Amino acid sequence: MSLADGQQTTGEVFTIQVMIEIGGRSVQTKFIIFPKAKGNRTLLGTDFLSSAGLILDVKNACWYFWDNPTHKKRFQAFKRSRCS
Repeated sequence: MSLADGQQTTGEVFTIQVMIEIGGRSVQTKFIIFPKAKGNRTLLGTDFLSSAGLILDVKNACWYFWDNPTHKKRFQAFKRSRCS
């Protein structure tokens, strides 16, 4: 498989379909879980952005749904937490 950085890798993975809520909407998407990965963060890719109808406006640090371009939401920074 190809990773986000373009590297090719092989190994065991698990997949699951889950419902994600974003901006008051629900979108079903597939997660790929790498059981041997350590300290990684969730990455939602272009397949998720497309199926959710999300448009990223990086220059203005906001996003919106394709069918409602006047209702923009600001990017938010989240503090990273560690679970024990």
